[in-house]
Amino acid sequence: MMEQKEQNSQKKVLVVDDSLFMRRLITDMLNSDPQIEVIDTAKGGADALEKISKKKNRLHYFRSSYAG
Repeated sequence: MMEQKEQNSQKKVLVVDDSLFMRRLITDMLNSDPQIEVIDTAKGGADALEKISKKKNRLHYFRSSYAG
């Protein structure tokens, strides 16, 4: 019962980045937090929007930019 409650309180995340390396790095980092569940990854905005439209979850938006 408690395990089910913990799963329901997890934040579901779609990781979006054009770099496969960064998607994997961010996914691994987020998966180390028991309050976060990475439900999918996307390689860009269009891919993310397509995947979001197929899911019926709330959307939590996080944007990070790196100078370079």
